[in-house]
Amino acid sequence: MSSTKTSARWGQRAVKLLLRFAVASSLLSAVADRLGLYPRAMSVWGDMQTFSDYTHSLMPWLPKPDLLLPVAVWGSTVCELLFGLALLLGLRLRLFALLTGSLILIFALAMATSVGSKVVFDYSALNAAGAAFVIAYMGKGWLELDSHS
Repeated sequence: MSSTKTSARWGQRAVKLLLRFAVASSLLSAVADRLGLYPRAMSVWGDMQTFSDYTHSLMPWLPKPDLLLPVAVWGSTVCELLFGLALLLGLRLRLFALLTGSLILIFALAMATSVGSKVVFDYSALNAAGAAFVIAYMGKGWLELDSHS
């Protein structure tokens, strides 16, 4: 194989690994924040109740005492935890990258329709979704635990 092709392959693998780490760490950091694992001074939410209030602000049509709000809060938290771990470990990358990109686009849509489009850009939601979708369609990379990418 020529040195140009080898160089390109190494570059693609390095970029894919960096994107996986970037998207996964963002998801896992958000989960850690809402579970109170960061000091209060470093937290955006700091606990599940504050995150639940924020989620309600993004989906005000969900009645607060209703079952749907806790399902949305805990469902998104579980998805972010599972998707983040899968991306970090390289498990079923195509599937979990597509699910991650879709989840982040749902977040972006909720933000845009409830608090305005500026917050979508402030939180780099479209960048994160785009990165997740790129991961889904890149070739084999480094440190992937399965071959189902």
